[in-house]
Amino acid sequence: MANRREFLQISAATLGFMAVPAKTLAGMNPSTPMPFYKVIYDERFADCRIFAREARRLGAVTHGVREDITDLWYGDLRDHLSGQPGLIAGLTTATSAFLLELLGHDVFHHRVFRGEHSFGQDRLARHHFEVPGYIAEHASTLTSGREHWTAGLTGLMSRYDHARPAYPRTLISPPGPGLRSSPDLVSWVIAPLKRV
Repeated sequence: MANRREFLQISAATLGFMAVPAKTLAGMNPSTPMPFYKVIYDERFADCRIFAREARRLGAVTHGVREDITDLWYGDLRDHLSGQPGLIAGLTTATSAFLLELLGHDVFHHRVFRGEHSFGQDRLARHHFEVPGYIAEHASTLTSGREHWTAGLTGLMSRYDHARPAYPRTLISPPGPGLRSSPDLVSWVIAPLKRV
């Protein structure tokens, strides 16, 4: 098993040497409200735990992580995704989201949904999304209240339809004060690709 330093070096090397060919999303039949192989959350944060509880209520299989995602990736996740197409989603720190996106390239997956979530001292959440256009129209309905925003997030992520094109992506920031330079949490969906 790779230690954290080796893991980061392998990840950087993978990004440097990999040229992702022209691909489109793999067509799969969405049959559940949350059609993900696995929903990953950072168990250190209450917002992430609430998100995971809501995802489980919608039928998703969840997996908690902390700072280090190597056990998750080199456990069953990489093998599963390399053997068959599958969507994964999550609410984690920006570092975990970046590493999973980077590692996903190794098994021909890429990020198709990203939300950045920051929290002010006023107990309000600020959200910024980079999502397919058909999801953007619903992103502004995500509440800015700190208490219930994760339930809305699971509903928003459930709208992702892997049979539809993921591009063009739309950047949207619902009304409210600007985001800090780095988000507190990042939501994401990583989807499989296939050759065209």
